[in-house]
Amino acid sequence: MSPISIVDVSQGKIRCDMSKQRNIIDFEIIWKKIHRMVVPQEEDKLLQGWMDENPDHLEFYRQVQRFYAEGSHFGGNKEVEKAWKQVQQKTGNRRQSVVRLATIVSSVAASIVVVVVLFYLTNRNPGPVNLANNGTIKPGTNKAVLILNDGSRYNLLPEKSFVLKEGYSTLHSTGRKLTYTRPEKMEEAGIKYNTVEVPRGGEFSIQLSDGTKVWLNSESALRYPVQFSERERTVELTGEAYFEVAKNEHSPFLVISGEQVVKVLGTHFNISSYPENNLIFTTLVEGKVEVYEKNNQLNKCVLMPNRQSVFSKRDLLVSSRKVDPLAFTAWKEGRFVFDDESLGSIMQTLSRWYDVEVIFANADRKNIRFTGNLQRSANIQKILSKIEKTEEVKFSTNNRTITVE
Repeated sequence: MSPISIVDVSQGKIRCDMSKQRNIIDFEIIWKKIHRMVVPQEEDKLLQGWMDENPDHLEFYRQVQRFYAEGSHFGGNKEVEKAWKQVQQKTGNRRQSVVRLATIVSSVAASIVVVVVLFYLTNRNPGPVNLANNGTIKPGTNKAVLILNDGSRYNLLPEKSFVLKEGYSTLHSTGRKLTYTRPEKMEEAGIKYNTVEVPRGGEFSIQLSDGTKVWLNSESALRYPVQFSERERTVELTGEAYFEVAKNEHSPFLVISGEQVVKVLGTHFNISSYPENNLIFTTLVEGKVEVYEKNNQLNKCVLMPNRQSVFSKRDLLVSSRKVDPLAFTAWKEGRFVFDDESLGSIMQTLSRWYDVEVIFANADRKNIRFTGNLQRSANIQKILSKIEKTEEVKFSTNNRTITVE
């Protein structure tokens, strides 16, 4: 079954994907520029950079210019005229999902017809998700709990900042980020460990004492030394995190997730290792990493950029494959990117971020596959409405329980 595309429309904006999911621009920015409306400086810079990075992007922009200059049609282009007729047929039948128009055509010129039509049609009021005894379910926020070596606990919240001394180290929390300063000398009483636990509906970032930056996703925890030893830097992860490891050729950085170990010197990568999942996914964005079984370093694989290791907890086998890292790292940038992903997996992701319970009335619905790029900052009702537009599933919400029908 082919994956179903989900179009992202938010506050009158539609995202256009020209070839790869990483090449994304708000169509409204293009629309405002062409119609000589005031475009904020940052949007104008974003648009110019988008057109510069790929000739197809510039061609798309010029095609849109001609689209409006010629009275909102492409005369003489048979492919576009065919696509336009398909659009008219689809939009004439309101039972058909507007979302599915994203798969009608693939050429640059013809896709403009689809995008422009979607830009207007999807701003009409969508059918609401069926709600019962339910207020707005908002997205996750920056929140976590810091557990010190002595067991003391501190809530990390946006409205709460503080500074603590722990041995020779100083840690500072802004409520959105926890930062450790590099100690002037080594601890005499041995290594002290701290743990940051992020609950469901939360996310948090940490800068460790060596300068390594870590972004923790919902329902995740990181245990780490307040001060690293000179020989190696080892942390323990449960859940999901994105790492930007500070380079140190003399001290490798190790991330332990159950029976898996990731060893690096300095690089950017994402690890997803939730307890309920049998597989651990390590996705490399930049640099080079080594992934191996904790008790058998010969059972390993070496990853280069755009590669992902898949570690089986059940049989302790590790393999690798080529991927687009965006689908596995976009959460750090405030996006949900699903690439031919099952609805069961998608709802599991949403349940962590929105802190809701998901029930499938029909288990077969878990196997429907979707492709989409959506905002993590949106209320969950908006996310569910977009998925409902495919007419493959329906959702009903009662308090914080979502039933997939």
